[in-house]
Amino acid sequence: SSSSSSSSSSSSSSNSKNNSIDNNIKEGATNDFQEMKESASYQIVRSQIELCELELERERERFGSDAPQLARPLGMLGLLHQHMAKDLSQAIKYHEEAKRILCKELNRVRQAQTTATSRHDDDDDDDDHDKISEGNNDNANVDDKDDQDERRKTLTESLAVTITDLAFIHERTGDVKSAKEEFKEAYKLLMSIKCSDKHIILESCARGFDRTCRAPHTRIHNPVA
Repeated sequence: SSSSSSSSSSSSSSNSKNNSIDNNIKEGATNDFQEMKESASYQIVRSQIELCELELERERERFGSDAPQLARPLGMLGLLHQHMAKDLSQAIKYHEEAKRILCKELNRVRQAQTTATSRHDDDDDDDDHDKISEGNNDNANVDDKDDQDERRKTLTESLAVTITDLAFIHERTGDVKSAKEEFKEAYKLLMSIKCSDKHIILESCARGFDRTCRAPHTRIHNPVA
């Protein structure tokens, strides 16, 4: 009886040991597989970042360091670092640079529109002879004005999207004050070009502004109010 009990105990101990080894092997294999997946995922993200960096350098060499063409690769790099690589300091760096370039180009377009309006007003003060001789340019001026208006709206929307991305990062890192101001700024920009109330970025800005208001009694649905 004693011998049988000892044998049973030994067998149970052996089985327990084997199960423990099996579990360790399975856990190790799972961890290795997870690391392999994460490594592969990282390599894909790294590859996408490198492609965008190459595009950015090509555009910079071709157009210059302040060219609006740089805004797209800068924005893509910002998003890749923000959502994929999880490197928020790099994301801020790229979004801020895109914002600077878009602001500069938007100001240039606005100035061009102001200058064109001033010239048009001066033309209205000319005598009838001058107006008749310049009549052939009317259609070209209208087309140019429409192009400038469309350009201004496109730049304004792109700038609002970039500022919204910055707001989300600042909100995530606890810089609520900056996030709140950025949601408000982006909202105003979109309203300035008469975006629909259903515009997805406009709605995001309104919700973001509500979230970042510090006290419940100061919450306002309309950031401009």
